Amino acid sequence: MPKTAEQAHRALQKIMEEQAVKAARSEYDISVCISAVSAAQSTFEGVEVKGSAPEYVNAVYAAISDLQNGYNDSDGQYTNGRASIGDVLGQVYQLKKEIEG
Repeated sequence: MPKTAEQAHRALQKIMEEQAVKAARSEYDISVCISAVSAAQSTFEGVEVKGSAPEYVNAVYAAISDLQNGYNDSDGQYTNGRASIGDVLGQVYQLKKEIEG
C-alpha cells in the first residue's frame, strides 16, 4: 500500500498504463476510448505530486472526476468516452479506499 504521494503516483501510473492497454483493446469506438484514457492520463499528470498519499490520490480522483463530468467525444458511434474515464476513476477509487484503510 502506498504510504507517500510519490508511491501513490507510481501506483497511479500503473493504473493509467493498464487502462491504456484496455482502451486499445476496446471492441467499440477504439479511437474514442483511447482519446478518453489519454485525457485522463493528461489530467493525472497535471496534478502536482505533493502532500500525503491520501491527499494526492484524492486530488487526482477529483481532477479526473471533473474531467469525466465535462467530457463528450461526439465521434463515437457507441460511446462518448465517459465510460472509459469511469473505468479509470473506478481503479483510482479502489486505490483511494486501499490507502484510506
